[in-house]
Amino acid sequence: MQRLRVHPLPAAQAAQGAVRQRRAEQPVTSPGGLEERVIAAANLVGRSGASEFEIGYLHDDVPSAEAGWYAQARYRGARIIADDCASPVEAVEALARRLLTGARCGCGKFVALGDEGASAFDNWAMSDGSPFPADEAKAIGLCLWQRKGARWVSACGLGEYPT
Repeated sequence: MQRLRVHPLPAAQAAQGAVRQRRAEQPVTSPGGLEERVIAAANLVGRSGASEFEIGYLHDDVPSAEAGWYAQARYRGARIIADDCASPVEAVEALARRLLTGARCGCGKFVALGDEGASAFDNWAMSDGSPFPADEAKAIGLCLWQRKGARWVSACGLGEYPT
């Protein structure tokens, strides 16, 4: 198992360092703004309060798409993981989407990643253990988050830190 441990640097700074190291070895020439996508995800991980951010793969001696790429973040001892991805970029973007799914924006609304809305569960419990009924969740509303360049941003402009 190979992994890139990004700790204790702030996530965005560490990702930029990893991208610079990769660029020195071989320029990123693939389309789709790979560098921006990785930096945006790492930046979001740091903004959401993670103490660690890690990218790695599980299988050696196989094509890159079969290596089992993963990205994980640590929050207060718990790990949030996106795994079994075809590339490191796919893994960090999956982690970013996982962090935003079910989060609340700084404006108080639920984060939505597209027209399909946000995720909420019946009889949800908040992090402090208090109940959060689905009818209250529906009444709160949605705030659209999108990746713009090397940063995830909210439509309201208040969503600096998703909770």
